[in-house]
Amino acid sequence: MNKKLFIKSLIIFLALTNLNFISAQENQKILDSIVAVVNEGVVLRSQLDFQIENITTRAELQGLELPKKEIMEEQLLEQLIIEEIQLQRAGQIGIQISDQMLNGAISLIAEENNISFEELPAILTADGIDYGRYRSDLRNQLIFEQLRQIDVIARINVSNTCFTKRIN
Repeated sequence: MNKKLFIKSLIIFLALTNLNFISAQENQKILDSIVAVVNEGVVLRSQLDFQIENITTRAELQGLELPKKEIMEEQLLEQLIIEEIQLQRAGQIGIQISDQMLNGAISLIAEENNISFEELPAILTADGIDYGRYRSDLRNQLIFEQLRQIDVIARINVSNTCFTKRIN
């Protein structure tokens, strides 16, 4: 008799636990997901969604027509994958942008727009641009520029005869 009570209690306990588990699963919210694995890095759904939203907003403001969402998503995903590959390559060869270099670039941008370095974050925020993301994107653009410069220099090939002719 004691065994039957134990088994009934166990069944009730498991049923209640299962109901709590199902309820907890229904309340879960996916924070982010991986849309592409790129070597040892990833491209996140949030990155892709941000790019789609950014392009869509700019197109609406400029009155431009966009391709279908699937096509745009595919093109933007390809762009994000290429950027991830470039960032990985830059990391492998040691390209880094210090905060000092980044602040110098931001100062130049502010100066070109006739505003101070200190005013820029507030102006960007007023335009709906997150200053932290702005810095991160600008840092990546500076890394891409250094990577392009290295690639151009690597492709320059001066033969010995050409060099000798120039010297003489």
